[in-house]
Amino acid sequence: MEKEFKKHIEANFPELLNQPYAIACSGGLDSVVLSYLMQQINPKGILLHCNFQLRGLESDADALFVQDLGKQLHVETYDRVFDTEAYKKQTGKNTQLAARDLRYNWFSTQLEEKKIACILTAHHADDNLETFLIELSRGGGLEGLSGIPERNQKFWRPLLPFSRKQLENYAKENKLQWREDSSNKESIYIRNRLRHDVVPHLKEIHPNFLENFKQTQRYIKQAKEMIQNHLQELDLVSKLDDHTLLIDIKKMEDYTPKSGYLYYLMAPYGFTNTNNLIRFLKAKTGAVITSETHRLLQDRGRWMLSKKVQEAQFEEYKIESLTNLGHLPIVITTSKDLEKDAVAIDASRLEFPLFLRKRKAGDVFYPSGMQGKKKLSKYFKDEKYTQFEKEAQWLLCTKDAVVWVVGKRLDKRFEAISKTSETIYLTKQ
Repeated sequence: MEKEFKKHIEANFPELLNQPYAIACSGGLDSVVLSYLMQQINPKGILLHCNFQLRGLESDADALFVQDLGKQLHVETYDRVFDTEAYKKQTGKNTQLAARDLRYNWFSTQLEEKKIACILTAHHADDNLETFLIELSRGGGLEGLSGIPERNQKFWRPLLPFSRKQLENYAKENKLQWREDSSNKESIYIRNRLRHDVVPHLKEIHPNFLENFKQTQRYIKQAKEMIQNHLQELDLVSKLDDHTLLIDIKKMEDYTPKSGYLYYLMAPYGFTNTNNLIRFLKAKTGAVITSETHRLLQDRGRWMLSKKVQEAQFEEYKIESLTNLGHLPIVITTSKDLEKDAVAIDASRLEFPLFLRKRKAGDVFYPSGMQGKKKLSKYFKDEKYTQFEKEAQWLLCTKDAVVWVVGKRLDKRFEAISKTSETIYLTKQ
């Protein structure tokens, strides 16, 4: 297996031959074997262990085992203790999802802190089969049935071509020790029931079941890739800005089956209910539906797609001086001379501190070039702002007034009528 594994790394993960990496090591068979195999290829690895405190003394013993494993392999080992039960209560998630969140959140911080190229997990071919059966039982599409990806950003899975039996044989041949997780025997988890009660029967019915499954999954991945290439050629999606995609739903009228096109177009963004998507084609402008990760806005015969953004409800930034704007979430530059798209402000009319913030209910201002005052909500409506654009629009304000709808319109009360020493030109980059 060592030769086969090295050949696989050279062909599919050449970066692992010389770059630093980490292994997510539970102390179980899979991660122990991965740790030994990688140590022979590249000794620049470290071990990361998560103690979720779900099995009492057994969890603590796992952590000690991984520390000892690191000493045997002469690699640094880091562990993290989590209060998983508290996190479950806080989020309302089940044990498996809670542990997954905690694990991957911590792993993400370690990528930067430890200056490592990637984190390796020990998922193998049997894990892939179990995942396929879970997705099949849930009515999953090609996205779910295509299985666990070998690479998912900085998380890589170099053991996917290998079976659990191969890992077990390697461990026994090399007299490796590992820990058995007692929770893997509990039948309350779907994955465990498949592992112990279903998969063995499938392998008994057909001795080559796992290899045949791997071939079938390759066909599924190829079909998925072909569909994705076809959708790209149709040019249904374009980029509005760094945060928003536009989807031309008028073109959807030309393609059938509509539900199929909608599913494969929108599933990557978490929208998998095609009945909802078909109804949303006829929704009124301004209507919004959401997935776990994205929001979809109906906007005058097109869809606008944006990631969900977690912002503080009253997020604002204090500005003590116009010479110190480096801490702002957007780039605003100042100048003494008129530049393209700049607004001229009479600094003598400003009362510091200023504030950069989003809209609030009741905001009004006096738009330059217009008569009288206008509610900001009315200005947005007249300018045909979408819901996403309203939420993204920054305002430069004094304590009591809107000075500038940033990048759009100045309040004429703060406008420099003629250039003086107090004139400041502001530009949004």
